[in-house]
Amino acid sequence: MTPAIEAAFAATLQRIAAPGWTGDFSAPQPVVGPQFDPLAELPPPDQWSDLQHELLGELRQIKPKHKLAVLTMMCNDAPYIAEFIAHHLAIGVERIFVYTNNNTDSSLAVLRWFEANGLVTVLPMATAGGIHLQRKNYHHALFLLPELRLYDWVGVIDSDEFLTPDARYNHHLPTMLDAAPADAEAIVFPWHWRLGPVTFEPTPGLLAERFSHANHWDHGKSVMRMRHVCSLFMLHYPLFFGAFPLYDTLFNRIVRDQGRPDRNCTGAGGWTEHFWTKSFAEFVVKKRRGEVPGLGGETAFLRQYETYFEWNQPCTPANRAPWPAAVLQRTREWLARFAMRPGYAALREKWEADFAANTQATSADPELRKIFADMQARLPS
Repeated sequence: MTPAIEAAFAATLQRIAAPGWTGDFSAPQPVVGPQFDPLAELPPPDQWSDLQHELLGELRQIKPKHKLAVLTMMCNDAPYIAEFIAHHLAIGVERIFVYTNNNTDSSLAVLRWFEANGLVTVLPMATAGGIHLQRKNYHHALFLLPELRLYDWVGVIDSDEFLTPDARYNHHLPTMLDAAPADAEAIVFPWHWRLGPVTFEPTPGLLAERFSHANHWDHGKSVMRMRHVCSLFMLHYPLFFGAFPLYDTLFNRIVRDQGRPDRNCTGAGGWTEHFWTKSFAEFVVKKRRGEVPGLGGETAFLRQYETYFEWNQPCTPANRAPWPAAVLQRTREWLARFAMRPGYAALREKWEADFAANTQATSADPELRKIFADMQARLPS
């Protein structure tokens, strides 16, 4: 690790050693700047410095005071932020930690509103580019975000992913976690790849209403305890100090398949509902986000137009998977609570107007229209 990161490790160690430290959820978090870019390539523990080992040892001693948090990243996600937050509050999440960068829409203002209302911790991020942003941010959270340790369980997901426990747990994630085996350190929620009609413009409504079909993909995301985690390099699930078992959502032990535990797990007890495709206009926003200057080098986020069609599938009776009515109702109740708080209505009007203007500009682009028509004919989903 670099001198700047070692200095940050030392400062964090000093902070959590202070008498009475309980975490600070009120003060704005400093920018996670380019000096932390090397965290994207975290070496194995046998190459850590003594200070790094000492810091993680102390972090592992922090006693959780709350049950459940979510760790995520957001960029130009303004139209979906409120639903994402409402959904996760509806399933029992208590706080959402959000790394965010390079927004050109009103995402940061939306996140700041939720932060001011005590539901979100915003972690602004900047980079020199050419790194894997998720690995940087997740490893920053692992070592330099001790507030995350005040939550017993943490779901690590993307902004277009919604954790959804099954009805057997009353669609309530804390209830599910209370039922987990005593030695469970991570539960893998397989992907439900959400499907909807292939359209150029977005259709109205919540994501949960727009996409009523889904297929099981052999990827997933994890809800984990942080106490034994030594790396989040794999992104979808943690690496531990020691041989701790992973479980699926029915609490079956998962057999690792060449390092990919999500190939051998069921989603019968809960899914990661993944809204990847959406409309073509929304896909264009996602594609352009991966092409932002200064973020180059992350081939995982550079998408070709073909993927919109190749990664979609037709909606059929066999893959119909309606959203759980109870979860949708509870999500709507949270959205209604947001609407009653000062400043929310004006903020929603702003992001809806921005989204409409952006969609109209995309729709009026003849080149994009031609790409959509040509590929829809050549690569029918």
